[in-house]
Amino acid sequence: MRAARTTEHPAPAGNRRDAAFVKRFPRIAALAVGVAACLAAPAALHAQAGPQQWGYPFYEAPRDGLNLYGMTGLIDLPSARMQPDGQLSFTASGFGPTQRYTLSFQALPWLEGALRYSRISDFQVAGTDRFDRSLDLKVRLLDEGEEWWRPEVALGFRDVLGTGVLASEYLVATKEVLPGLDVTGGIGWGRLSGVNGFTNPLTLVSEGFRERSGGARTGGDVDFGGFFSGEDAALFGGVAWRTPIDGLTLRAEYSSDAYEREQITGVFDRASPINYGLEYAIADGLRLGAWRMYGSEFGLSLSVSGNVTRPLIRSFSPAPPEIIRRDDALPASAPDSTGLQIALSLEGLDLVALDLPAAGEPPVARATLRNLRWRQTPRAL
Repeated sequence: MRAARTTEHPAPAGNRRDAAFVKRFPRIAALAVGVAACLAAPAALHAQAGPQQWGYPFYEAPRDGLNLYGMTGLIDLPSARMQPDGQLSFTASGFGPTQRYTLSFQALPWLEGALRYSRISDFQVAGTDRFDRSLDLKVRLLDEGEEWWRPEVALGFRDVLGTGVLASEYLVATKEVLPGLDVTGGIGWGRLSGVNGFTNPLTLVSEGFRERSGGARTGGDVDFGGFFSGEDAALFGGVAWRTPIDGLTLRAEYSSDAYEREQITGVFDRASPINYGLEYAIADGLRLGAWRMYGSEFGLSLSVSGNVTRPLIRSFSPAPPEIIRRDDALPASAPDSTGLQIALSLEGLDLVALDLPAAGEPPVARATLRNLRWRQTPRAL
């Protein structure tokens, strides 16, 4: 690595872009290696351990990955998927002249947001770096159904509070067509309308959607007049496959972002609309991604994530023995326990066993519960 950085012999123009990328990228690479080294060791020691051996039987459904913008998505594009409620994540990513540092949060089950700080080197003028702060929001409009025709649908906004450098809006749908295989398709405005665009369909509703403003003058202002506007809109899409290899996800996408202003100085060459690569979950809250970007660059991403309803650091001590159901406990399907079981499940509690007094016995009922949500048992009760 060091030798590659200190090489002084002349390089072709195409390689100079890669060299510039290598000089900027080690900050992200070093961060990824450092965090991975700290977390990979305990993860390896407990690679064969089930949830019980981590100290508590929490159940966590498979979580979708974050894109280079730090939002749930593909690679450089969004998807309609969301993170679990209460998920808080930090993502560092970069490729070519672009670096992004994002703090994302799942504020509500149907609302995802992100705060981002970006740096774009040689932006429009050689030797000039552009630093930009932005806010993203994504709202779920429709949950995915079991029917083949009903995908998950979301409406999203990029760079809501910013200068418009990254501003775009999109309507996106995602459907799991096969176990572990998600297909995503959407329509984008703003930056996401730059490739193979067509007339903005909203201009049929109002001519006011034909003109798109250049963005807010200063960060912190909302440019309401720019939402879903512009001469063109464009389609984008991609696929994500959670492979049989635990923690490994492959992704590919067709991007409608032209990166026009980033190419002015010649530092970045968007040679292809296709991006592809892989992401690997080293531990529960740590993921690394490697990507081939736009036919000319390589990218890296690092995501560190946790949930505010779960302990961020789990115990390495052995868990207590599992509760064994009593033979005389009522079955889960018993009519007398169904209502209580449903009510408790809504509060994150599992009704393990329920003993009701027989006729003539003291009026004492015994219930055995398992806490699936709260870190502290008194809080659960």
